[in-house]
Amino acid sequence: IGPDDIDRQLDEGKQPYLFDHTYVNRFNAAAGNTGKRFHRISRFLGSRFGLVADSVKEERREIALNDPGANAHYPSNQIRTAKYYWYNAVPKFLYEQFSRFANLYFLFVGVLYLIDSITPSTAGSRFGQIVSLSIVLGITAVKEGYEDFWRHREDGRLNRSKAEVLGSKGECKWGELRVGDVIRLEDQNLVPADIVLVASCESDGLAYIETKQLDGESNLKVKFAPPLFQERFHDESKAAEVVGSIECDHPNDRIYEFSGFATLKIDGKDEHFPLGLDQFLPRGCKLRNTPWIHGLIVNTGPDTKIARNNKPKPRKRSTLEKRLDIFLVITFLTQIFLVIIIVGISAATCYANERSGTLPWYLSSADACDPFDFFLLFFTYIAATANMVPLALYVSMEIARLFQALFMGLDDNFYDADRDMRLSVRTSNLNEECGNVSYLFSDKTGTLTSNCMVFKKFVIDNGIYEEKPTDDNAESLEDLKADLEAINRVDAKHGNGRSNVEFFRLLSMCNSVVIEEEKYVGTSPDEVALVSACREMGYEFEGRTNKDMTVNVCGRSETWELLGVLEFNSSRKRMSVIVRSPYDGRIRIYCKGADFVIFKLLAEGQNDEADRLSAVLDRFAASGLRTLTMCYREVEQDEF
Repeated sequence: IGPDDIDRQLDEGKQPYLFDHTYVNRFNAAAGNTGKRFHRISRFLGSRFGLVADSVKEERREIALNDPGANAHYPSNQIRTAKYYWYNAVPKFLYEQFSRFANLYFLFVGVLYLIDSITPSTAGSRFGQIVSLSIVLGITAVKEGYEDFWRHREDGRLNRSKAEVLGSKGECKWGELRVGDVIRLEDQNLVPADIVLVASCESDGLAYIETKQLDGESNLKVKFAPPLFQERFHDESKAAEVVGSIECDHPNDRIYEFSGFATLKIDGKDEHFPLGLDQFLPRGCKLRNTPWIHGLIVNTGPDTKIARNNKPKPRKRSTLEKRLDIFLVITFLTQIFLVIIIVGISAATCYANERSGTLPWYLSSADACDPFDFFLLFFTYIAATANMVPLALYVSMEIARLFQALFMGLDDNFYDADRDMRLSVRTSNLNEECGNVSYLFSDKTGTLTSNCMVFKKFVIDNGIYEEKPTDDNAESLEDLKADLEAINRVDAKHGNGRSNVEFFRLLSMCNSVVIEEEKYVGTSPDEVALVSACREMGYEFEGRTNKDMTVNVCGRSETWELLGVLEFNSSRKRMSVIVRSPYDGRIRIYCKGADFVIFKLLAEGQNDEADRLSAVLDRFAASGLRTLTMCYREVEQDEF
C-alpha cells in the first residue's frame, strides 16, 4: 500500500486500513515523507489540468503540534449567532423594515408631506407623518433589540464557558481556545470545538459521545484514539513534548465526514497514521460514560462543522404577514384608482369651465388648468388619503406578538414537569402559524410517543415464553430461568449449543449498550429493554473493550474475545458480533435483525421452522408488539 493509495482513500473519506502497526510500517517504508508532497502535486494538477478529483482539489489544513505560533493565523473560537452588531444594526434594521410595503409606503407619504407644492401645511403637521413612522419603527426596534439581547447573552455564555487546556494555558474561556490546543474534557462535558481524540482514560483509547444537539440522535457513538496518540498524550506531563503535525480536511459542513493523517516524530523518524471519523468529535456533542479524554482542536469558531451548517437564515414571515402585504397592495391600488378618478374629474371640470368662461375668479389666469398642477394634485390626494393604509398596522402586530410570546411561555399547559421546562418562543414572528397546523408527520416512534420499551414475550424453537402466560402454549419465565440456572450450575460448557442458552448469550453480547452509573444506555430503547431482560434471566452484560466483552452468567463471569462488530444500519437492517468462546475457542457469529432479513440468511432445510416462526411473529405483531429475530452459527477459523 503506497502513499498515493492512502491519500486518495483519505480524500474520498474512506479509512484505508486499521490502526495496525504492521500497516503503518508498510506505509512508512513506501511513503517516507512524500505524503504532503503528494497533496501539493495533486492540488497543482487539479488546478491546472483537472486531473484529480474535486475532493483532492480542496485545500487541506495543516496543524502543528505544540507550536502555537504556527497555528496563530486560524480564527479564534468565538461564536456569534446574534442578528445585530454595532456596525450593522442600523442599516440591517432599516433594510428589513423598509422591505415591508406599508413602511415604504408611509416613508413615501412622509416625503410628500415635506414638499410645499404638494402638501401645504404648517411645520408641525408637515413632520407629523415622519414622526409617526419613526415612533412605529422605534417600537419595532425595541422588540427586535429585546429578542437579539438574548442571542447576545447566549453567545456570551458559551464564549465564557471554561475549558481546561493542557500545558501553560491552564483553564481558559471557550472563546480563547485556538487550533492546536490540547484540551481535557470530563464526563458530561460539551465539546467546545471540533477536536481529534488523542487520548482517553480507557487503556484502549475508547470514548463515548452523544450527538443529540447535532442530529437529534440520543444513541451513544463510539470513538477511539490512535495507539500512538494514546501512548503519548495520555500523560499530561509528556503531552507538551510531542512533536509532529496533523493534515486534515479544510473546514466544511459535512458532519459525517472527516479524513486526514498525523505525523509524529519518534526517535528521529516520522511515523504516519490515518485519522478518520472514528477519531473526530464535533463541537456541540457531549462526552458520555467516559471519565475523561484529551482532544486536539482542529477547527474553531466559524470553522467548526456546526457553525458551517448555520447558513444565513432569511427573515421569517408568517402566512398572515404575507397575506397582509397582498391586502395592502390591493388597498394601495384602490387608492391610486380613486385618486386618478378624482384628479380626472378635477381636470375635466377645469377644462370645461375654461372653455365656457365660468372659471372662478381666483382661477382666472392663463395657466389655470396647467397639466403640471394636476400632476402635483395627484400626489396631494395621495397624501390626503394616506389613512386608507393604517400606519400602526405592523407595530400593533409586533406588540401583540410580543405579549403572545410572553403568555405562551407562562402557559401551564405547555409546562413539562419531568424536565422542569416551559415553552420557549424563539421567533415570535411565527406565532400565528401555530393555528394553521392541520397534520403532524412523525418519522419514527418516540417522537410523538413515550417509546417505553418492555420485553414482553419471546419464542425459542417451539416454545413461547412470557412473564404471565396468557397463551395456552406459553411457558413461564420463572421455569425457564430455573432451567438456565440448573444448566449453568452443572457445567457452563454443557449449555453450549442449547437454544435457550445461546438466545440469552446472543442478546447479552450482540448489542451496543454501555453502562453509565450502573444503568444501561443504548442506541435505542429496544436494546436497553433486551439487555435488561437478559440481566433478569441471569445473563448480565458487564462491559466491553475493543478486544473482549464480559457477561456474568448466573454469578460467574465469562470473558469472550471480541473479533468483530457489524453495526446496525438502514441497509443491513441487522447487527452482528463475531466472538471466540472462552471454553472451546470456537468462533461464533451472533446476529439479530428484522425477520425478513434474518430468514434470508438461514441455512438450507429450515424453511418449515421459518414458516412456523413467521406465523408466531404475525401473532405478536397483531397484538401490538414490535418483533425481532435472532440467529447464530459457528465459523471455522479458516473461513474467518
